[in-house]
Amino acid sequence: MKLIDLHGHHGPINSFPMFRGSSKDMLREMDRHGVETLALSPHKALVLAGVNEETLAVLGEGAGRFLGYWVVHPQAADPLKEIPQYEKHRRAGFVGFKFHSTLHNYPIDGPLNAPWWAYANEHRLLVLAHTWGGDSRCGFANCQKISEAYPGVRFILGHSGYHEHERFATLARDFENVYLDTCAAGCLNGSIEAMVRVAGSKKLVYGTDLPWFDPGYILGCVLHSRISDADKRNILYDNAAR
Repeated sequence: MKLIDLHGHHGPINSFPMFRGSSKDMLREMDRHGVETLALSPHKALVLAGVNEETLAVLGEGAGRFLGYWVVHPQAADPLKEIPQYEKHRRAGFVGFKFHSTLHNYPIDGPLNAPWWAYANEHRLLVLAHTWGGDSRCGFANCQKISEAYPGVRFILGHSGYHEHERFATLARDFENVYLDTCAAGCLNGSIEAMVRVAGSKKLVYGTDLPWFDPGYILGCVLHSRISDADKRNILYDNAAR
């Protein structure tokens, strides 16, 4: 079975030792587990503004197997300057935006992010956002507001609102454009089954946070979940392909 992974990162992050973080290492891991395509963003861009163009080299090294998210750093990036840069490089393999409200210490639904959401909504882009249960910057209420306001965005709830999987699954159930991912789902036995029960398997995509998690570990969590083979195919490939 071929897989599509919609949540990855590349490169080093501060002084933290990051194994499997180079493009060669990631391709090797992808080959080992049957991952056909990985959508990623640079670790560096999660802490610094103005470095998204470094992803272009990684997209080239992947020979079409990598897709890119443009990281939005709302308190440092000027959308009037950066959105045209995104548009300039979009055809190189960028598929949308990435928000990390916890690292950036800024709410996902804050006014500085509004131009990015509006653009993504107009162009029906993927947006992958770090979400976390109980975090007032990217918690349930924040994500509910975004889901309601921007129905044209393919909104992926990164980590599926960790700690509150079932509650966040109601957003995927209630909003056609909202999806959950499997990042960190393996940390709680039964979470994949719970999300499928609430939202259905067509609203959950395979995401590993590579290189933070081994893709084989997350794959095993899906394959050994108590769901049907059709559900597993939806999660591992069909939903992302669609």
